[in-house]
Amino acid sequence: FTYFYKGKEYWKFNNQRLRVEPGYPRSILRDFMGCDGLPADPDWDWSPPQEEEPPQYDNDDVDIVLKLESSGGAEKAVAIAIPCVLALCMMVLLYTVFRFKRKDTQRHILYCKRSMQEW
Repeated sequence: FTYFYKGKEYWKFNNQRLRVEPGYPRSILRDFMGCDGLPADPDWDWSPPQEEEPPQYDNDDVDIVLKLESSGGAEKAVAIAIPCVLALCMMVLLYTVFRFKRKDTQRHILYCKRSMQEW
């Protein structure tokens, strides 16, 4: 089953029959949160809590709190440097493998063989 939510209601969708189950939509408040409906007192007015005002001090003594942001410079540098070093190592490894596959006889070795054959 898959549940779809919109506003205060939800629907139960049967994935095998590709249909919404009968008896839906239902109230999220009633089924999941246990709310039966409106409050018993019709004159009851819910209002969000008011923000508390900071206390007023009579004297001029004030505490100043500064929140320092962590720049994270070292962490960012390490996070960039490590992948770069690994990529460089991979490039050196590939270059070395490529050079050994294309290994030609060195010119100075050929010269040595010829000079020894002349003896």
